[in-house]
Amino acid sequence: MITKAKLNVFIIFTLFIQSSYGELARVINDEIDLYKKSKIRNFLVRDEIVHVKDSRLDDEWFEVFYDSQTFLARKDELQTLHQAVLQYERNKSNIINNIERLNTNIHQNDDFIVELFAGILQVQWDRTVFFQLYLPSTKPTKFGRIKSEDQLEALSRNKFQRIKRVEKISLRKAKKLNRRWQKEIDQINKENTDFRQQRLRYEKKMSLIENEFERFNNLVNQFTKSPDTYLIEPYVVIGKYASLFHKLKRIHEISMDEIVLCNVNRDHPDRLKVEYFGSWYDALKKSFRSKHGAIKSHRLTIKAIESKIENFQDEIQLFELRKTMVRSFKRNLSYSSNINDEFVRLKQVNDYGFNTVSTQKYWIDVPAGATEVIHRSRAHRLLRDWEKELEDLEYSLNLKWLEVRKLKQEKVTKEATFDHLIFRMNEL
Repeated sequence: MITKAKLNVFIIFTLFIQSSYGELARVINDEIDLYKKSKIRNFLVRDEIVHVKDSRLDDEWFEVFYDSQTFLARKDELQTLHQAVLQYERNKSNIINNIERLNTNIHQNDDFIVELFAGILQVQWDRTVFFQLYLPSTKPTKFGRIKSEDQLEALSRNKFQRIKRVEKISLRKAKKLNRRWQKEIDQINKENTDFRQQRLRYEKKMSLIENEFERFNNLVNQFTKSPDTYLIEPYVVIGKYASLFHKLKRIHEISMDEIVLCNVNRDHPDRLKVEYFGSWYDALKKSFRSKHGAIKSHRLTIKAIESKIENFQDEIQLFELRKTMVRSFKRNLSYSSNINDEFVRLKQVNDYGFNTVSTQKYWIDVPAGATEVIHRSRAHRLLRDWEKELEDLEYSLNLKWLEVRKLKQEKVTKEATFDHLIFRMNEL
C-alpha cells in the first residue's frame, strides 16, 4: 500500500533529480516512434524513461531528449510524473469510494437477512400459539373430564361459559410468509454475491494501479542511478525450460525456477536479452517472469485469497447470528411449554408487529379479551425441528471454518514461496 508520505517523498525526489532537459516521462505503449523533421528517426519501447518538454509548436506533442538528441513524440504515448500522480490519486479515490459503497450495500443486506430470519422463526413460534376466548353460552357446556387449569377457572367463574381456541396464524398463511421471506433471502444472497465479486474486481484494480505506480517509482530510481542499465532486472523461468539463442541458434537451456538477469530487446518486443554466464543471448519473453511481474501476480493471488476468507467470515457471522436466534427462540419455547397440560397459558398476549426493510409487515389481529396459550404437542415438534436446525447450522459452520483455515494456510504457503523467490532475485 502506497502511503501519502511515500508518495510525497517520491515526488520531491523526482523533482530534485530533474534536469534542465525537462520532466521525466515513461513510455506506456509497447513501442512509440520518435520524429525529427517529420520523419521517424528512432523509437522507444515500453517502460523506457526519457526527459520531455512540451513542444512549442504543437500542444499534442512532447520534445523528447534521447540518445543525446531531441525528437518529437505524441503526448498520449508517454506519461509524466505529474500525470502519473494525478491518475493514481484519482483512480485510488474512485476505487475506495466504490469499495465503501459495496461494503455498505453488503452490510445493509446482511441486516435485512437477519430480520427475515427472525420473521421466519417468529412465524414458526406462532404456529404453536392459540388465542383462547371465553364465550357466553345459552346452556351449560359439557367439559367432560377437566384437563386443564383454564377449564377449571372457567367453570368456577361461570358455568355457562365455553372456551374457544383460534390459531394465532393459519398454516396456509405461515407457509406463504415463509416462502416469500426465503425467496427474499435467496435474492439478497445473490445480490451480495454480485457485490462481493464487484468488490474483488475493485480490490484487484487497486492492487494493479499501486503496482504500476511503484513500477514507475522504481524505474525512476534506477534511471537516476544508471541510465544505461536501469531496465535490467531479475527474471525467473516459468516454463519447463527456456531456450537461449545466439543468431537464431539454440545455445543453452535454462531449467524452471532458475533466475537470470534480463533486459528488454528493443528490436523484438516478444523477446528478451538474457545474461547467462557472462554472455548475452536472445530468449522468448513468454518463458520468463520479471520481478515486477512476480510481485504483480502475487498481489493479485493474495487479494483473491483474502477476499474468499472475508466472504466466508461474513457467512460465518450470519450463521452465528441465526444460531443465536434459534437458541433464544428454542429456550423461550421450551420454558413456555414445560407444563404437562396440552394448552399452556402465557402470562400475557404478545401483540407485536414484524417489519422488514422493504416495509412488508406481518401483523396479528388479537381478538378482544383473548389469552395466548401454547399448544404443547406442536411446541415439542417445533423444538425437535429447531434442535435439528441447530445441528445443521453447527455442521455448516464447521465446514466454513475448515475452508477458512485451508485458505489461511494457502496464503501463508504462497507468501513464504514468494518471499523466497524475491530473496533469490535480490541476491542475484
